[in-house]
Amino acid sequence: MKSNLSKKGVDLNVCAYCSTPINDFSRTVDHLYPKSEGGILSNDNKVPACKNCNELKANQDPKTFLKTIESLLFFETKQNKEKISYLKRIRYNVTQLIASKNGK
Repeated sequence: MKSNLSKKGVDLNVCAYCSTPINDFSRTVDHLYPKSEGGILSNDNKVPACKNCNELKANQDPKTFLKTIESLLFFETKQNKEKISYLKRIRYNVTQLIASKNGK
C-alpha cells in the first residue's frame, strides 16, 4: 500500500489517514496530538484530513486512533469489503505517521 507521505512531509491534496484526494473545499486540518490532550500548535502536529476521517479520529492521539481502527476492523463483517478497505488504509497511514513522528 502506498503512503501519502513525501520526503518533505504530508501531501496537502490527500487525506493523511485514508489517502482520499481532497481539495480546498473538502480539506480539514487535524492535530495528530489533540490540543486538548497537550498537543502543540506547530505545523509538525498538523495533517490534512477529509471530514470523515477527522470526525472518526475525533480527540484521539495516533496510537489510540490506531486501536480504534483495529477494533472497528475486528467487528466489521466481510460483507462490507469497502469499509474494511477504508479502515485498512487508515490503519496503514496512521502507522506510517506514528513511525515518521518517532523518527523511524
